[in-house]
Amino acid sequence: MTRSYLYVPADRPDELRGAFDAGADAIVADLHEGLAYATKDESRRNTVSWLDGAPPPGGDSPECWVRINSDDRTIGDLDAVVHPRLAGIVLPRATLSRLGDLEETIAYLENDRGVESRSTRIEATIDSAQGVLDAVALANHPRVDRLAAGEADLTAELGVKPTASGHGLWPLRMQLVVASAATAIAAPVGPAHTDRANLANLRSTSQELAAAGFGARPAIDTTQIRVINEVFTPTPEDVAWADRLIADLASRTDDGLGGFTDATGSMVDEAVVRRARRIVADARQYA
Repeated sequence: MTRSYLYVPADRPDELRGAFDAGADAIVADLHEGLAYATKDESRRNTVSWLDGAPPPGGDSPECWVRINSDDRTIGDLDAVVHPRLAGIVLPRATLSRLGDLEETIAYLENDRGVESRSTRIEATIDSAQGVLDAVALANHPRVDRLAAGEADLTAELGVKPTASGHGLWPLRMQLVVASAATAIAAPVGPAHTDRANLANLRSTSQELAAAGFGARPAIDTTQIRVINEVFTPTPEDVAWADRLIADLASRTDDGLGGFTDATGSMVDEAVVRRARRIVADARQYA
């Protein structure tokens, strides 16, 4: 499971190559709006060169993703980057209609490039009102690996004023958590933290997101990676608690009992232990 996605502008080839050693679970070559239009062709070439030199997928190296554009450059971006070593596409302005329009192109390019059918995954960025309405349908799409919160564009469209508490954003965030859980895909990716220097706030807001059911966060600077990985990895204390609960329930079930009261006086049953099993499974992935 991916905890951290390091975004690197695709017009910086040296940074793309160096990103493999930064400690992120995934690297995202970013072709999106932040790049000057005049650099688009060079940025695509940089991305293809980066993919050509990337380690084969499935090992211990970070996954390679690309964030494409949401305007008339979309098809050109896809034509450039669908590649055997590409894990997936970060799709901004994701809606069910938009993904449906692109599906035929992606399938054609996979076949043309010798890429396994439907192996190009999609991280659907929910950054529009229609995207929020389509969240469950997007999560159900066979290509969609994960939903992600794109809050800068979303708040602008909705007229929601961002605050330190994120009060107006939490109802929208929880829709992504519910959609992901209902369709059994990975827990969603939280919003980027744009204050690069404030790692304390990055940690506290990431902890809030993790507690609410998010499973990852983007990094826009290499200094953010360690904090994100730590927050979205179960702690040894969490794992010890989970192991103990699972073992306790198993022993009592073998004795013909169901729920029980633990040493702290809390009721424990199968519903509580489901969370414990998830913690243990997550910890094994990051071991």
